[in-house]
Amino acid sequence: MLLTDDTLFSGSLICRQHNDGYRFSVDSLLVAHFCRPPGTGRVLDLGSGCGIIGLILCHRYPGLQVRGLELQPDLARLARSNINANILQQRFQIVEGDVCRIQEFMQPESFELVVSNPPYRSPGSGRINRDNECALARHELAVNLHSVVSAAAFCVKNRGQVVCIYPAERLATLIADMQEQRLVPKRLQA
Repeated sequence: MLLTDDTLFSGSLICRQHNDGYRFSVDSLLVAHFCRPPGTGRVLDLGSGCGIIGLILCHRYPGLQVRGLELQPDLARLARSNINANILQQRFQIVEGDVCRIQEFMQPESFELVVSNPPYRSPGSGRINRDNECALARHELAVNLHSVVSAAAFCVKNRGQVVCIYPAERLATLIADMQEQRLVPKRLQA
């Protein structure tokens, strides 16, 4: 599969992406810049894709340890390649696995911050991309919002933070899922 090399922070951060297939969007950049991680601590990125959110957090906060969970094997390999390209192996690891089975991969209440850019379209809405990698990343085909919020609630420490980005038209669903998991929204940005 062909790759492109994209750079951020005046070229000091490299992010390789598949030329065809899922590519990160501005949503991932917004999540990475919206969250307020502790100076040191552990961060979990649910559905990490190529690893862009974790890469940015590692770049901006040198004391963080980041772990990403990615369902798709090709994206997990790509994220590992990005970690190696940026020499972040000591601070950022990718685990290949399903958010729906989070307890098999992560310990409960083990992260100060959990971030995610989850699939945002329900299966019956919009045109599903013909590329399977894109379809799984954008539509709730393998993972739905409830699963992501449940996984975040399982992994975040008491008084920790959960940050995600979601379309405004589905905000009520997000808030209902968060309340069901005893996560309280404290900050919103439109």
